[in-house]
Amino acid sequence: MTLTTREAAALLRAADPAADVTGVDARAEADLRRIFVTVTAVPDPGEQPRLHRPRLLAAAAAVLVVVASLTAIVVGGPGLLPAGSPAYAATPDQLTVLAPVADAGLPSEADPAVVLNAIAARAAVLPDDIGTGRYARMESEGWALWTRVDGDQVDSEIVPQRSTVWAARDGSGRAVSRRDGPGADTSTTDRDLSRGERSFMWALGSLSSDDAELARQLEQGHPVENGPAERLVAIADLAAEQPLAPPVRAAVLRYLARTPGLAVAGIVADRSGRRGVAVQIDTTMSGLPNRRTLIVDPDDGQILGSETLLTEDAGMLNVPVPSVISYTTFLSARYTDDLE
Repeated sequence: MTLTTREAAALLRAADPAADVTGVDARAEADLRRIFVTVTAVPDPGEQPRLHRPRLLAAAAAVLVVVASLTAIVVGGPGLLPAGSPAYAATPDQLTVLAPVADAGLPSEADPAVVLNAIAARAAVLPDDIGTGRYARMESEGWALWTRVDGDQVDSEIVPQRSTVWAARDGSGRAVSRRDGPGADTSTTDRDLSRGERSFMWALGSLSSDDAELARQLEQGHPVENGPAERLVAIADLAAEQPLAPPVRAAVLRYLARTPGLAVAGIVADRSGRRGVAVQIDTTMSGLPNRRTLIVDPDDGQILGSETLLTEDAGMLNVPVPSVISYTTFLSARYTDDLE
């Protein structure tokens, strides 16, 4: 899609739900720096994509909505729909409810706490499955926003990106990124990370399996005043950052189970074809009504994916509702001594 600079600016101003908000705290400033780098240049493969993390943080919230809105302009698309629903033409595949959670041997109650605590109980007794080693090896796939400004012309495209990062506790390691686009172009970037180049919200291996302590750790960077949906943001950030041992995954699911307003949609196939339980919450984080979804492996409690979609209102944007605005699929997480 091609817009002139003036057209793009007018459209983004119309989509800004917090244009009158002033004042940005340190956390918001850090988010803004990441956003501006992502929007104005090819994303750094040493960083996980951040477009799926809009927050209610003063001016940061406004800019994140603008980024999400431009994403919706380019792609549009539906969200989680019942099996057999019609698909929109130019969008990624829909998440489709394939079966009730009872098909995974889980309680059939609609109460998400019952379902998530049942998965947590399964995870808690599993043997270690994340290995040992110097590096946390994290592999993910998702959308990245590619934007080129040439004179008064702005070209934007949603670009699938696959990222593999090996990170040591000191932030050193390796980052490999494959980007399918824009257009027919495919590029791969492979670079070494120097000490301190990879940052962590939580030190590797520091997350507790104790419910109260884990909640304290997660809420340090994801304050409760942001609302219940911030819990899903925290868990998605954690899933992108480091491997979690089974007892910690169980505590994470128990934390998620205590989220007010959470709902269970059923069994879905994630973007890589894995079956998982979709849990979701409706929120106005980022300014427009949207739905956050986490996909949880019913057998081992791994977080398989995170998605955000517009649900009721696209503001001034000419996009269908619901419209997917971002997703990340967490493909693997383990420790290793090898940079391969």
